[in-house]
Amino acid sequence: MNVYQTHAGDPLISGYSTVNSDLSSLFSANTGQTLRLRFAETDNVFSFQMGVDNVSLESSAVPELSSVWLFAISLTGLVAMRRHRRLGGL
Repeated sequence: MNVYQTHAGDPLISGYSTVNSDLSSLFSANTGQTLRLRFAETDNVFSFQMGVDNVSLESSAVPELSSVWLFAISLTGLVAMRRHRRLGGL
């Protein structure tokens, strides 16, 4: 997946650029796999100078559906057990 790419005719000097990209579809399509972040350049026209600085990845964990169901069943069981004890069960 190319997040940033220059094209023929782009200015030779562009200064600093901030690039933000949503990679959630890439991550969800490769769940459980190891992904490698790669920065590369190709010197096929004159000399290309590029610097990479201040790279960060942010993610938010989303619980799996099975974990949510397990939590809901456990909570329901605890509530039922407590109610049973209040009503003179055990």
